[in-house]
Amino acid sequence: MLFPNFISHRSAGRRCLRMTRRELEDSHVARFRKLARFVRERSPYYARVMKERGIDPDRCLPRDFPVLTKNEVIENFDEISTDPRVRTDRIAKFLTGSRDARELMDGRFRVLHTSGTSGTVCYSVFDPTEWMQGVMVLERILRAALPPRRVAFIGATQGHFAGVSFAVSPAHWIRGLFYRTRVFDINDPTEKIVAGLNEFKPFAFSGYSGAISMLADQRLAGNLTFSPTRILVGGEPMADRERKRVAGVFGTDVRLNYASSEHLFMGFDLMHGPGMYLLEENLIFELQTDHILVTNLYRKTVPLIRYRMDDVLPVASRGATWGPYTVVDKVLGRSEEAPVFLNEKGVEDYIHPIVIVEFFVANVKSFQMRLVNKSQFRFHVVLESGLTDAQADAAEAATVMRLKELLAQKNMGNVVFEVVRERALPVDRKTGKFRLIVKAAS
Repeated sequence: MLFPNFISHRSAGRRCLRMTRRELEDSHVARFRKLARFVRERSPYYARVMKERGIDPDRCLPRDFPVLTKNEVIENFDEISTDPRVRTDRIAKFLTGSRDARELMDGRFRVLHTSGTSGTVCYSVFDPTEWMQGVMVLERILRAALPPRRVAFIGATQGHFAGVSFAVSPAHWIRGLFYRTRVFDINDPTEKIVAGLNEFKPFAFSGYSGAISMLADQRLAGNLTFSPTRILVGGEPMADRERKRVAGVFGTDVRLNYASSEHLFMGFDLMHGPGMYLLEENLIFELQTDHILVTNLYRKTVPLIRYRMDDVLPVASRGATWGPYTVVDKVLGRSEEAPVFLNEKGVEDYIHPIVIVEFFVANVKSFQMRLVNKSQFRFHVVLESGLTDAQADAAEAATVMRLKELLAQKNMGNVVFEVVRERALPVDRKTGKFRLIVKAAS
């Protein structure tokens, strides 16, 4: 079943490139109404919304539905789900027992979790067909070839995160024909990552902006002894000046990927093109001045209609030269400052913000890291409501254990911290937005 799906989705992507903009939008409407009929029958949440609003699935458009926020997904997850096996209690149990991104819940569902920069944990669940549709675009960027090309991913690897899940999915035999993938944990000491890459010598490597910049520094210092043919950056912004610097260091283009745990690959920038192309064959974007709304046409296990994201996508002045896609100047989102500590040798080192973004402990609803100095921090948590004292104590103890593991991995066992329980976490007084990593005085 996977091989026909692989061919089908690959062909669909190529057909989309030949469409006019009008043909693409007509396709959106037809597919959306098919989705609306499906969710009315399978999702208690959407059935209720459609009944209350009098939405006719045969005539509706996305704008007929209300905006769906992340908090609303969290609060209504079990009713939004169209599969009785996909429930929050089962997902939390699965994630508590598994940190291997190759493992599937019930041997079928790929589960992702992230807090983003909101500090509130949210789940995304994909069946095999949905996952293939979401990641097939990577094949267009890397261009499958024989013999298999070596691809390295540098990022958070100890959990079910989007980046590492993208990276290990080629382990399936179909994509394994084209790629050999090895993952490197961003929380490992730098010298370990560099040694592994020197031994592997990948054709391409992908990772967060900070990780790629670090590798450029290592290349300049003479420690990284090879240059990849292709570099893919995602997960956080990379400034134009830094992008040009990295490209110069390695002598190759740096391609920016726009992706999320909710919608997987959403766009990419080929460096010398007109801007970031939004991948719209499976996604309907509504671009607002301070946020976007995204309707996902292929996610049926946990459907997302008009899902709000805080990214800002200004439309580019130059039009598309690649398919019917909308072109935006860049993705304007928030990034977090990397916490820097003195390690056990008295040397400054950092913990990549993505490691904090992807932090997961069962029954921890949201969290914030507050930096005291270079040897101390406080980790403030909001626990799920309705826990017994024993459950709350267990969640706090698990948080302490997980933080100790992350620090030990970076040789920072000397760093002191405490876990502080809160009823709620504050937003930034100046911006009115939540910040995941702050100085304690803030």
